Amino acid sequence: MRTLKISLLVFILSITTSAQQQWFWQNPIPGNTFSTNKIKFLDENNGMVIGTGGLIYMTSNGGQAWRPIYTGIQEDLIDLSFSNQNLGIIISEKSIIKTTDGGLTWNKILEAGQNLYRYCSIVDSLNFFVAMFEGYGYYINAYVLISNDG
Repeated sequence: MRTLKISLLVFILSITTSAQQQWFWQNPIPGNTFSTNKIKFLDENNGMVIGTGGLIYMTSNGGQAWRPIYTGIQEDLIDLSFSNQNLGIIISEKSIIKTTDGGLTWNKILEAGQNLYRYCSIVDSLNFFVAMFEGYGYYINAYVLISNDG
């Protein structure tokens, strides 16, 4: 009976060890101050991660390597949406930025003072919307901004 228990324990430990060996830190490595908020893959190779400080990390090889892309804003990036490989928008708490080259360059298209953007979606080159919240505590107003001219 004791042999059976020991054999079972060795079996469970070997499964656990082999399962953990399949996971590994990619990039950015732990200890980096970049904190992620959203990830989006446009296809099996091209993707991006957004997070703190207006920084984007992009990959073009399925996540094997990541490179930083600077947006020119300092706020934390909250959400992103793409309508095709080239056209996308990202929102921070105060800004909306847009790309037409797959995320290599970003242009600020709107900045709002105290408003807090939370969600965005882009349909095509002309139509997108952004949900935002304003206020604190019990006094919160919700708005949806709609663009039909890009």
